[in-house]
Amino acid sequence: MSWLANKKLKRSVIALLATVITLAVLVALLPYGLKCGITSWLEDQGVEEEIEAIKLKLYDGIVQIKAAKGSNSAGDGFEIGEAAIHVAWKPLWDKHLAITKISFKHFKLDVVETRDGVLSVGGVALPSEGIKPQEQEAQRHPEENPWRFVLGEVELADIQLCHRILRQKIAASKSEPEPAAEAPTEAEPIAVSHEEEILRQNACLQLEEMQWQGEVIYPASEVETGQEDIPLHVNGNLELKQLDICLL
Repeated sequence: MSWLANKKLKRSVIALLATVITLAVLVALLPYGLKCGITSWLEDQGVEEEIEAIKLKLYDGIVQIKAAKGSNSAGDGFEIGEAAIHVAWKPLWDKHLAITKISFKHFKLDVVETRDGVLSVGGVALPSEGIKPQEQEAQRHPEENPWRFVLGEVELADIQLCHRILRQKIAASKSEPEPAAEAPTEAEPIAVSHEEEILRQNACLQLEEMQWQGEVIYPASEVETGQEDIPLHVNGNLELKQLDICLL
């Protein structure tokens, strides 16, 4: 019996060690998997990117991004020096996404709006389709216990946001005049080919530093079935330092 007990104990210890090692490897590979997933998604959106590092601290609920940038063929994109997102795990059990802190340093973002209504954020074109039938049904019959979003502290430093509106105009083509009965008194107009002119209206916001201490809760209370106005709760202190808005 002792021999069988020792054999079972050894198997249990080996199984436990194998499980611990497997979990450790998976945790170690998570940042690389997350980086590959983000890279693949950006490439599918036509954005060429460079990301130096993505770190995950699962126990503390922290995601860190260092030296990331990307741009599309038009040169619109984003740049992140350092970023960190702190998430509280326990509220997830109650369907609360609680982000306790967000920090960005040296962050640049381009927002472009075209004439046909396409909006591009950070070089990624957002879908311009209307609300899908599934979303309409979800709005008419919301969940009895929907997810709640909670935001705590926000720290921003060296921020630049640029908004650009593109207007496409096709120049009218002047064809050669038909022969007139009388001799023309002026020189014939030169034929002008179709050409596309891009009119740009730029506005850039530059912020040296921003700090928010408080809470943002959405929805702020229980949402009843059919309720359209969903309450938002905002309470805290906001500090801004050196805010410049440039119209170009």
